[in-house]
Amino acid sequence: MRRAFVPPADTLIAFECAARHLSFTRAAEELHLTQGAVSKQVRQLEDRLGVELFRRVRQRIVLTDAGRIYLHDIRSALEQMTAATRQVMSYAGSEDVLNLAVLPTFGTRWLAPRLADFTRRYPHAGLNISVRLQPFDFEEEPFDGAIHHGDPVWAGAIAERLFDEEV
Repeated sequence: MRRAFVPPADTLIAFECAARHLSFTRAAEELHLTQGAVSKQVRQLEDRLGVELFRRVRQRIVLTDAGRIYLHDIRSALEQMTAATRQVMSYAGSEDVLNLAVLPTFGTRWLAPRLADFTRRYPHAGLNISVRLQPFDFEEEPFDGAIHHGDPVWAGAIAERLFDEEV
């Protein structure tokens, strides 16, 4: 990764926030900055990229085509960084962390109601739950286990039947 192509995170966050609100003022309120500071960060980002991301029209800002494309990609990158940060922070103060992949419906309807009992029984254990819709390779994903529906077609996994499903 070439650092020369990666703008400072604060400018990317200011851009994403301003684009979401289509307002430097509202972005400034959310980020606890001044309107001028947000505007300056976005201008620095535009200068660094050599591309206009917003058109300034009277008292409004409007995303350019380049700004819309960049927003989509930057939003994804910021969401990935947020998820990675949350995951690594979950390890703080706990050496016992279970990383589990589940189907969304199973996670919300069966697993979630039982989490209070789990934390009561294992108060020092950490639990990271992620949604995965398809089988995956455990060597490429950071999971200790997965609860999934269907045939045991997981590369390198030991599968055990938990229970049948009633529809």
